[in-house]
Amino acid sequence: MGLLFHPTTPALAAGTISKTPVKPLPPATLETAVPFGVALMPDLIEYLARQQKLVIVKPVETVSGVTYLGDMGGISCRIQPADSDSAVIVSLTHVRVPRNLPFAKAVLDYQKHRVKMLKRQSYN
Repeated sequence: MGLLFHPTTPALAAGTISKTPVKPLPPATLETAVPFGVALMPDLIEYLARQQKLVIVKPVETVSGVTYLGDMGGISCRIQPADSDSAVIVSLTHVRVPRNLPFAKAVLDYQKHRVKMLKRQSYN
């Protein structure tokens, strides 16, 4: 079973923040692109290293699956490190997609919108 890095994150809701329209990122866009490389955030790498079942990941890994985890999880990526039996499930907000991929801008827009929503919800 994989680890969920940020299990309490709410889902991306279609709509607007600060009068800026945001087009939701359909998980199918990413599913058709699998496998693709991502850079893992340093905080995520440190978090995984502190787990009871140690999972060693490289700063750049390959996404082998994409799943929408509903309202609580949002869009998540499955990463299977090369020398590990364990898969890691991480939020799309904790990885960086290379800019040269055709869906990179859509991912970045999703990440920015989701982080704004998380911040707004943490103040409520």
